[in-house]
Amino acid sequence: MFAKSTFALEERHTAGVCMVKDIDAQAFLTASYDGFVRVWDMRKLSPRCIAQVRVGDQCWDFVLKDNGKDFTLAASCIYDAACLVNLTKEWNVIGKEKFEKHKSIVYGVDFFGDPKDKHIVTCSFYDKTLYTWTLNNCCSMII
Repeated sequence: MFAKSTFALEERHTAGVCMVKDIDAQAFLTASYDGFVRVWDMRKLSPRCIAQVRVGDQCWDFVLKDNGKDFTLAASCIYDAACLVNLTKEWNVIGKEKFEKHKSIVYGVDFFGDPKDKHIVTCSFYDKTLYTWTLNNCCSMII
């Protein structure tokens, strides 16, 4: 037997939703082909969008890192590179940077190594590459 839906979102993305990740028991994030990552507040019977961050033309994957006093969001944006966004705890954008070395669709993104250094790894499908990079586009191709 399948579970029944408990709610439907009144506010929606304008294109297909590709990713959902929880932040804590009160909120979750969604990513969409509309290029936005949205923050949803679950404390009401019907969740509401409390913030949105434009990361590119289409967002396929993302990862959020809690740095204590702020957040860092890394997103793979298909044909529009990879994006790194620094956010306040209130979801305001502090800074944003794009990584555009991939020659094809950027499908995957994640953080690695020492958290304070903000090392990111991204991968691409058709050009079969994996890049490591940090802020200011310092990078190296490893595959």
